[in-house]
Amino acid sequence: MNSQQSDILLAAYASHGDTKHPLLFPASPKECFEMTAAAFDLTERLQTPVIVMTDLDLGMNDHVTEPLAWDDSRVHDRGKVLTTEQLDRISTASLAGSRSSSLHEADNPGDGNGNGTRHNAADLPGHDGSSETAGEPLQQFRGKFGRYLDVDDDGIPYRTIPGTHASRGAFVTRGSSRDEYAVYTEDGEAYRRNVDRLARKWDTAKELVPQPEFYVIKNEDGRKKVEGLGTRDLGDASISFVPHSATSSGVIFFGTSSYAAEEAIEMLAEEGVLLDAMRVRAFPFGRAFRDFVDSHDKVFVIEQNRDAQFRSLMMIELGIDPAKLVSVLNYDGTPITAENIFRQIKSNIDA
Repeated sequence: MNSQQSDILLAAYASHGDTKHPLLFPASPKECFEMTAAAFDLTERLQTPVIVMTDLDLGMNDHVTEPLAWDDSRVHDRGKVLTTEQLDRISTASLAGSRSSSLHEADNPGDGNGNGTRHNAADLPGHDGSSETAGEPLQQFRGKFGRYLDVDDDGIPYRTIPGTHASRGAFVTRGSSRDEYAVYTEDGEAYRRNVDRLARKWDTAKELVPQPEFYVIKNEDGRKKVEGLGTRDLGDASISFVPHSATSSGVIFFGTSSYAAEEAIEMLAEEGVLLDAMRVRAFPFGRAFRDFVDSHDKVFVIEQNRDAQFRSLMMIELGIDPAKLVSVLNYDGTPITAENIFRQIKSNIDA
């Protein structure tokens, strides 16, 4: 991004075929540091590129920030990776499992191509690829590694790392014209199944990416003060949005617009204009994001580009009524100010 937040749509949809890219929106140098590490984990877990959307304000201006601290005990999330032992066991385990799986398959027959069908196979990896969860119901690999089999119904197949096994786990593939076993095909149904699997993976990603931060207005020494309620990370649902009983309007912001947005919310509160607030930290948009938007009659969307790209992203992904979303824009090449945000929101409310 340049001095504006002007390549959101490019980053989200820059691909061939029906694919999208997760985006992370840091608001501080500390979040740049932390989200870069998170992006590596998410990339391997989701098996797709993850883009950290920094901007020129973060990259070139001076910021007061908390120390950048690395946790040496951090364990990298490699996602669903099969080991040498698991690849050796797939053939024998799948054959053994198939003799005792008829009842399980009758309950959950899948789509006839290995997607979603489950049975008990004690030697196959568990849902997270670990030995601790081995033996959970999983789709048999039919005696060989199926690179694009969706055995967990989350859209994310198991993968291998080159060199893991001398003769198993390698595959040759081409674009999206392949079946669940990475075999080249021009069959339309196989293509459709793969694209549908990518849609399931996108739904899974919605709750894996960093979740929004919500804000409340509090009285502090006779002044209105905005206070963050915290964030949800990687599936932690401990923070949820509770709408303010005195307002039907909300405001959404992200990245380095956050500082000015927080100050503007306080300025508006001093004028008697109370707004619920949400700082977006990632795309795709999960349940918490949708709940915030659905809880308000009007939502102000603060962003630094001419064409209201983030607002467009919301309409595309969530099908939101455009009349509900009010753009608060800045595109003069300099960072947005609290006074600018205050003026645009106040004039809309007073109109």
